[in-house]
Amino acid sequence: ILLIAAFIADVFVRGVSIRRDRLGSQATGADASRGFVRASRITVARGRQAVLSDSSFSLDPGHVVGLVAPNGCGKTTLLEVLAGNASLLKSGSIKIAGVPCSRNPQYMQCVFLVPGNADWMYSHLSPDEHLALVTAFWGQAAGRVYDDACSELAEFGHKAVRKLSQGMKQQVALTLAYVSGARCLLLDESMNALDPTHVKWHSHTLRQYANAGGTVLISSHILSTLEGLCDDYLFIEDGAVCSKRPDGTVADYYAETFEKASGNVLP
Repeated sequence: ILLIAAFIADVFVRGVSIRRDRLGSQATGADASRGFVRASRITVARGRQAVLSDSSFSLDPGHVVGLVAPNGCGKTTLLEVLAGNASLLKSGSIKIAGVPCSRNPQYMQCVFLVPGNADWMYSHLSPDEHLALVTAFWGQAAGRVYDDACSELAEFGHKAVRKLSQGMKQQVALTLAYVSGARCLLLDESMNALDPTHVKWHSHTLRQYANAGGTVLISSHILSTLEGLCDDYLFIEDGAVCSKRPDGTVADYYAETFEKASGNVLP
């Protein structure tokens, strides 16, 4: 009982939110067709240091959106505030399904944040035990995506998380996201440690998730992965988030933003 209580508290404190409802339960009205996630003129800061300023964007159901920027530009901070850490939001507004950004359950149940590392999972528990806790308290997404995701963990589902490779841990984290049935997934470099076979498998699964009405925002420095997966992109330039689809490749556009941020010219 104490372990379960600690798990529940820790999930909310760390910003990993899991939704009770199934993915098939969609928003109504305007949120059902566009702008499920809406950020309006937001300024985001850590302490007194502004990270992002006066930024507006929206994320639509059925879309996988890539979040692209060099290190230190605020990708992780943006994902954290979208996941409900309203203390980082200094001005402007963020709404998901019309609910203002906060730690309240109505907002938190809409999103699932998967950090780039596996520190938020319990090292002494197995993937199977994590799945059992998630499904026992928040339900699970029904259907083939859930069944296929769980089958991917069959070979090591009984092992303690601490005994898994980083790639295996990322497979577990992504599976927990699918199982939650959350309608918005926030993925912070969550496929960077996967081998090419599993990148392909999870890219296909994320596309299935989006096709079922989900919304995905994924950051990565492996731009070839994003180009094969994403419908749209958010870039962070000069301390602001902008939504655009580059005329050329994402890699070329990334090089341009890096040159602006660092003053270095790439070969």
